[in-house]
Amino acid sequence: MKAQRPRVLVVDDEPNVLATLQPILSREGFDVHVAEDGASARRALDTNGGFDVVITDLRLGDSDGLAVAQQVHEADTETPVIVLTGFGSLESAVDAMHRGVFDYLLKPCDVTELKSTVRRALDHARLTRGLRDGVSRLDQIAGPDATAAEKQLREGRERIGELAAQLDGAKRELELALGRERAMVAQLRERDELRNQFLANVSHELRTPLTAIRGYAQLLTRDETPPDRVRTGAGAILRATDQLHSLVQDLLDMSSIEGNGIHVDPHPLALADIALAAAQMAELGAREKGLVVRTDVPDTLPEVRADRGRIAQVLNNLLSNAIKFTPAGGEIEVGARSGGDLVHVWVKDSGVGIPRDEQTLLFTRFFHSSTTPVSGRGLGLGLYIVRSIVEAHLGMIWVDSEEGRGTTVSFTLPLSEPLSTAVS
Repeated sequence: MKAQRPRVLVVDDEPNVLATLQPILSREGFDVHVAEDGASARRALDTNGGFDVVITDLRLGDSDGLAVAQQVHEADTETPVIVLTGFGSLESAVDAMHRGVFDYLLKPCDVTELKSTVRRALDHARLTRGLRDGVSRLDQIAGPDATAAEKQLREGRERIGELAAQLDGAKRELELALGRERAMVAQLRERDELRNQFLANVSHELRTPLTAIRGYAQLLTRDETPPDRVRTGAGAILRATDQLHSLVQDLLDMSSIEGNGIHVDPHPLALADIALAAAQMAELGAREKGLVVRTDVPDTLPEVRADRGRIAQVLNNLLSNAIKFTPAGGEIEVGARSGGDLVHVWVKDSGVGIPRDEQTLLFTRFFHSSTTPVSGRGLGLGLYIVRSIVEAHLGMIWVDSEEGRGTTVSFTLPLSEPLSTAVS
């Protein structure tokens, strides 16, 4: 008999979030339902016979996520509720936990973290229901004809249950306090380590192109330098200055992200033109490695609202990584499809892949996968900047990879004119 898939309800008033999370969680084996507001959530809860996990935004157009959580718990106190919001604070997290919310995630959330949280919630619910069923069977034994000793046993068990609930609440508060303390200590330690690593990496990355520029500039100052050597030297200097420009741009982007956030200037544009141009730029480097670059971008793809230069930066970075990590004879694909009020874009390669335990760190500052050769390591800012650009467009980005079988990096962009508001 085929096992029933866990049922998940996602409640959010942002269509892009619903359109993104539904396929992601469905691929994980969940039966995913969506609701765009509190009223739709109530109807889903009333008509679908309950869910195994509920994921809800904190702020909904006609309600709030805590009201949805209350309705869920009125029907079944063991159903875990995960709050997913972009308006989080420590106070709202504590309030949500006190109201029985299982966990609290901030938008834009890490897709891997969300998957892990949903699975932990399912495990927690199974254990809780198992304990409840065990207590219920004991209650049946100590029924109305039970002896005084059995009744005392039942009363003692009820008291133990009350104490366990109080202990669980105290444990939650302690976990929050310890979590805050651990986060502060880890953050200080991480900053110190990142500072040292950053200085070492910047020093190395600056020295390489500067050495090339200085060496070839000295060559060009010699009167006897042949014309062909002049052309070679000038080309090398241009490549080194391009490398320096890219390095400086990454540092400026990182500074912007750490400050007020990366700047984007979105306008309606055809994504197909950008994707095809990025693929053409990547073909030269791909051919040198014996790789094939393919595109799967329909001409009928609707316009997106995006910053042309920034989206080109995203695709160029993803394609550059795909070329770097794909052995000779492999293939790279740039593709896009529309669905709902967004466009799903991907860059897929047949390369070495990324170890599963490293995938959650892929979009963090200064991270290098263990599959990255030492000679090919830069500052480790590329995917960190890529993620910030995508999120500045109100999109989401994630990775699907298997070591030795390739990697697909996907992201979403909003349509220039959402279908939900388009005039027919």
